[in-house]
Amino acid sequence: MIAELQEAGKSFGEQEIFRGATARIHEGDRIGLVGPNGTGKSTLLSVLLGDLEADDGTVSRRSGVRIGYLKQNTGLEAQSTIIDEMRSVFSDALKAQERMNELTAQMEREPENTALQKAYDAQMAVFLAADGYQIDVKIRRILAGMGFAGTDEKTQIATMSGGEKTRLALAKLLLTEPELLVLDEPTNHLDMETLAWLEEYLGNYRGAILVVSHDRFFLDRVVTRIWELDSTQLYTYRGNYTKYKTLRQERLETQAKEYEKQQNQIQSLQDYVDRNSVRASTAQMAKSREQQLEKLVLIDKPKLNRRPPHFAFQAGRRAGQEVLDVSALRLSVDGGRRELVADLNLNVRRGDFLAVIGANGTGKSTLLKSLLAASGHPDPAIAWGRNVSIGYYDQENRDLRPEASVVSELMRHCPGMLESQARSLLGSVRLTGDDVFKNVGDLSGGERAKLGLAVLMAGDANVLLLDEPTNHLDLEAREALEEALKAYEGTLIFVSHDRYFINALAERVLAFSGGQTDITEGNYDDYRAAHQPAEEKPLQANAAAASKGSMQKAARRRQAEQRQALYEAEQRISALEKEIAALNETIAASSDDYETLQEACGRLEEVTALHDEALEEWMMLDDARGQDNGAS
Repeated sequence: MIAELQEAGKSFGEQEIFRGATARIHEGDRIGLVGPNGTGKSTLLSVLLGDLEADDGTVSRRSGVRIGYLKQNTGLEAQSTIIDEMRSVFSDALKAQERMNELTAQMEREPENTALQKAYDAQMAVFLAADGYQIDVKIRRILAGMGFAGTDEKTQIATMSGGEKTRLALAKLLLTEPELLVLDEPTNHLDMETLAWLEEYLGNYRGAILVVSHDRFFLDRVVTRIWELDSTQLYTYRGNYTKYKTLRQERLETQAKEYEKQQNQIQSLQDYVDRNSVRASTAQMAKSREQQLEKLVLIDKPKLNRRPPHFAFQAGRRAGQEVLDVSALRLSVDGGRRELVADLNLNVRRGDFLAVIGANGTGKSTLLKSLLAASGHPDPAIAWGRNVSIGYYDQENRDLRPEASVVSELMRHCPGMLESQARSLLGSVRLTGDDVFKNVGDLSGGERAKLGLAVLMAGDANVLLLDEPTNHLDLEAREALEEALKAYEGTLIFVSHDRYFINALAERVLAFSGGQTDITEGNYDDYRAAHQPAEEKPLQANAAAASKGSMQKAARRRQAEQRQALYEAEQRISALEKEIAALNETIAASSDDYETLQEACGRLEEVTALHDEALEEWMMLDDARGQDNGAS
């Protein structure tokens, strides 16, 4: 066992966060922690990890266990560079390597000094224990996986965006390989390609994982247990997110039956007490029933229907059949100096639901902004159809004034709306009570998102342009938004990296990649099926499949050759590592033989260089195989 909560509770003043929480983390566990925003998930993590003390119960962790925790504050050094920050994880090993180099030079000058060899052996042990020869390989692989493949390793952290810093902090944490990896919303700021890499990496991770996430696709692929924190109670379930949804509903229904049964029992006992406590012949029996009532452990009434936000979007007047035609559109940033897409063509008809996907920085948000701008200022490449009215949701909600109150900001965007109407609309998205008088700048990310969606709901637009609408929303709010958009009768164009959300809504997928665009009919699963390597697709007994047969054979032959080359490179690396170990043993045993010592040290330098070259070759082969698979 790695860590355990036993009847643990935590409160802040009169606000109870959780009580009676009992759960365990074992080696190899894959746990997802879920619950509505504001229920105390981060507080539960802090108590579990010892950053906060529990008020009740016990919290225990295995002595000496290594825990890695990705917090919102990245902890990166602002004046450091990407590569320096990554190499700091291996500081002990790198210091040992530096000392080994110094000792090698000293041994050449003082071959009779046996103390130098002992010191060298001690440093070599530290270096090898940290798998020192693989440090650069590990760093480059993690950086590439986390989306930094084309980034200058000497980039100063102070110049990076918040999202980049978060990704880098996660990359650094993965390098530490703790026995328990605790991740709080790790999928924020990650594009789909990076998410897919992270999911595969975590699937092969040797330690235990505890992750807080609102990404349902991620939870389905990564976790095998769910912890749910709801209304101060912690519930545990076996299975991924989809299984949890079924088990949770079964639990609630069972709890409802048990609650009703107990309420009937309580009523029956109380009726007996009320009728018989004053009669001498039955007073003793009534006393016994009263004692039974006092001993009952009350079952909480289950909340079968929690009240998530209620979203509803009206399309207003009917648009023409041809809603949007985009022809030879060029997308660029930095005042036109950096081109993202040279020639985008797109046709959207009334009622279409189009998802726009792609890596960060490829042009997705730029497309939405260009479409919005063209509605007010004609663009020869963008033609909007008749009777089109556009509603736009900005993922950062930049059009909301931070100094204004929530209710006044909604009314500003909706001229003629009464305060009572504004408060009613805000209440439907669960901004109630004093929340409506908060300054927008004081809202949480989820509250600000709900306000932005409330503004959109009041507009009756027949075309919605949504840029990452599920960012900052918890699971219940995401599912409520999905249901509302499914019922929407207008046209929807949305940018998202929420693959569960895309699967629920998209009828077409427009993908941005490497300056090119591609349209696939269907949802995200259809897009994945259309773009997965040919050998992974089910064989189709039709002419199209037959015509591709020779190409698939060539691809498989090429991949077999790549696997063989990788195997041979790995064998060379293994042989060189054995020779390095043997040379170190020779050096250790030859402290009195200067000629042998000098020869062994010289050979060690040569073999180490060959080892580095072999590693570089292995990385190039592995990268080539990955690129070939992606292009298949």
